[in-house]
Amino acid sequence: MAAASGARDIDVDDHLDLLLDMQRAPSVHVHMDYLDRQGVRRIRVNVDDDTIEADLVGGRLAVNGKAREIPSERDQTYRDMHVAAMRGAQPACSLPEALGVMHLIDASERALRSKTWVSP
Repeated sequence: MAAASGARDIDVDDHLDLLLDMQRAPSVHVHMDYLDRQGVRRIRVNVDDDTIEADLVGGRLAVNGKAREIPSERDQTYRDMHVAAMRGAQPACSLPEALGVMHLIDASERALRSKTWVSP
């Protein structure tokens, strides 16, 4: 699901939710939006015995609620990626991984347009 809430003065969908059924994970939920006043970038993973959450803006990693600080600058990963590309360093991912991401994006866009479940 994606939509424009009207909360921002932009002419695009300002929030998006995807529910994915992956080969190695029974359920993946992706939420992205332009609505948060303070930037939020979090990844939460639930596995058999643990819940792991990385707060990429706040610089914290928590496992089952026990957090530790991991200082980071917001844009450093982007800078590192661009410097590596300019220096001809090993790519951040393989060609098959990159194509997999592109197929996932395409499938997501098709699902949003058709409002139906799709397979990549």
